[in-house]
Amino acid sequence: MPEPTAPDPASLGGVRSESGGGPPAVPAGGAEGPGHVPDGVGAAAVGDVPPVAEVGGAPRARFLLAARIAEQAALGLGTFVLAGVLGPEGFAPVAALTVLNFFVVVTSDFGLGLAVMRHPAHRTVSWRPLRLLRLANLGLTVLGVLAGVAIGGELGLTVGIVALMWSTSAEGFVRKSAALRLLRERNVALAEILGSAILLGLFLVVIPYPDAALAITGAAFIAKQVVEAVVTRGWRPLFSHDGDEVHTFAIWGSQVLSFASKNVDYLIVGLVFSPAAFGLYSLGWRAANVAPAQISRIVIRVSMVGFARDEGGRQELYDRYNRSTFGIGLAAGLLTAVGAFLLPLVLDEWGSATMVIVIMALAVPFRMVLGVAVSLAMGVGSSRRLLVFEVARLVASFVIIGGAALLGFGALVAAVTIISIVVAEVYNRDFTRVAGLRPVRYLLPAAVVASLVAMALAPLVELP
Repeated sequence: MPEPTAPDPASLGGVRSESGGGPPAVPAGGAEGPGHVPDGVGAAAVGDVPPVAEVGGAPRARFLLAARIAEQAALGLGTFVLAGVLGPEGFAPVAALTVLNFFVVVTSDFGLGLAVMRHPAHRTVSWRPLRLLRLANLGLTVLGVLAGVAIGGELGLTVGIVALMWSTSAEGFVRKSAALRLLRERNVALAEILGSAILLGLFLVVIPYPDAALAITGAAFIAKQVVEAVVTRGWRPLFSHDGDEVHTFAIWGSQVLSFASKNVDYLIVGLVFSPAAFGLYSLGWRAANVAPAQISRIVIRVSMVGFARDEGGRQELYDRYNRSTFGIGLAAGLLTAVGAFLLPLVLDEWGSATMVIVIMALAVPFRMVLGVAVSLAMGVGSSRRLLVFEVARLVASFVIIGGAALLGFGALVAAVTIISIVVAEVYNRDFTRVAGLRPVRYLLPAAVVASLVAMALAPLVELP
């Protein structure tokens, strides 16, 4: 189930020094050494960096929220257009490419983007990891395109598209991450809005050319990534020849494992059920994930900077982000469930998706607060602990969802929903303990009630 982990990404619903003790502190008067940007010359040295504002110097969320709404509107409208034109079975290859696009967005930068975002203030990053990333991704792209040509057919086309996305996505994400670290959120938002407009425009081309849906969808994702990379400005001052080396293994590992654990359901649905069921499940997830995808990625990008910089205000930040995201999630989940009953009026072939969306909507507020826990873990330097949790999550998800699939499609949908709910509760409780904070009390009883409702509704799910 693609999340921004992240995720942003998350995603980008996703996860992103490595010593576990957090980023090294820089005294207010400055610290000499490679990569240091002396106080007093910050504007000239880092390209007129705006003054640290808001809570803990976090980027202002309203610009990123506008960009995220534009992106999700483009993806949402485009998805429903493709679903209506192609039908459940014809939509399956496009749905698979969409999942692969999320995978590329989460993993293709090998953790560099998130490492840059949490880099200490007043210090620059060495150009070396970015250059190595570009070189490695160029090689992977060439190999992937050649493999796609050799394979041929629909599978070969998919492999070639993913190979091209690998380089364009990584470059864009690193540039946007660096720009956000320098508080240039307006420029990042502009780049993402323009990219989303291109994405939707190309999606609509499928209407007169449904036979080329897979190629057009791939071109849309690539074009969006290229536009975002080109339009993003003001990111270069964060890098310098004598800047700090950054370590990304734990961040990237947690990103990969997070994606795997969140998408093992797609693998099992594809293996156990029909292509039509895969298309149905993809549409249901897309509809139920609209709100978390919009909000969670922004929460991670904004709050991670605040958690890393403002140690004394972490409890206030944590409480504020949890209250707001959970409250918005409750409202969004209710609207999603109500909208699910209107779906058959718009797409009559997709009536079976109604109960899938309703059950998955139960997890909406929990997926949103999960972003707060992930952001807290990364902000306080617990990337390695997060990596361990993601390994456990992947194993548990595979076993539980695989077993549920043997009981039927409805049981699988309920299991996926309950896992999302439980993970949010466990992550919030554990990472607040690690950070020395108080967890929110309402999450546990809410998780119990939502899980019981999901189990009760499971028998009502029907396959087309």
